[in-house]
Amino acid sequence: MFYFFSRVFAMMASPMFYVLLFCGVAIFTKCPRYKYRCAFIALLLVLLTTNRPLYDIVFNEWTKNEIYNLSPGRTYEYAILPGGFSEYDSVRKRVEYNDA
Repeated sequence: MFYFFSRVFAMMASPMFYVLLFCGVAIFTKCPRYKYRCAFIALLLVLLTTNRPLYDIVFNEWTKNEIYNLSPGRTYEYAILPGGFSEYDSVRKRVEYNDA
């Protein structure tokens, strides 16, 4: 059941799902006003989701820059490790970092 819901969510998170949805509504509806609106929305979604410069602008605004105020000679109390395992060595009284 989890697999099914994860696939449905992945499908609905894709912009192409909404492009195809609006194209389908534009094809199968009888009202000309809805046809043009849905076709326009589908075209707008295609232009917005396939525009690489716009994607780069949004992506750069979304992500944060690296921490730039670290001093190389300073000793810090804590560290964030991106992976691996650690354990406390009681003989040497320090934390040992192992490979992942």
